[in-house]
Amino acid sequence: MEQLNDTGRDLWVLEPDGQVRPLRVTAANDTEGRFSPDGTRVAYASDESGRYEVYVQAYPGGGNRILVSAGGGFQPRWARDGRELFYVTGDAIVGVEMRPDGTVGAPRRLVDRSNYFIKFESYDVSPDGRRFLMIRRDEGSVPRQLNVILNWSALPR
Repeated sequence: MEQLNDTGRDLWVLEPDGQVRPLRVTAANDTEGRFSPDGTRVAYASDESGRYEVYVQAYPGGGNRILVSAGGGFQPRWARDGRELFYVTGDAIVGVEMRPDGTVGAPRRLVDRSNYFIKFESYDVSPDGRRFLMIRRDEGSVPRQLNVILNWSALPR
């Protein structure tokens, strides 16, 4: 879970017994935390470098933190078997191999997302890791005009 405080967004863990404890409290915005399927790692996005990047760290304890993305990244998603991590960067969804020794493979471009709406929680990975569920953006779906009504509370009812 995320919590917004004076230093930005931080990651917190809600335990089964109802206790809430901090996972990452920093001056950066740490967001979009996702546990690996086996619960031993957490992937998240952080803007500590000046732009959002994807990181993975051990859980619990927070050791062995590694930078996963290269050139920006957000919205990490684990493959169901935990052997691959997907994230959004630029106009693509990429995948990286997550090795048992804690290292990661080179990012591989998997999907051109330029025709898909990817914001917030708007994509997911199939259980076999071979397909993505996304909202397709049709060319005519973007409004060409935006009407702004100022002082709307003074309008007759």
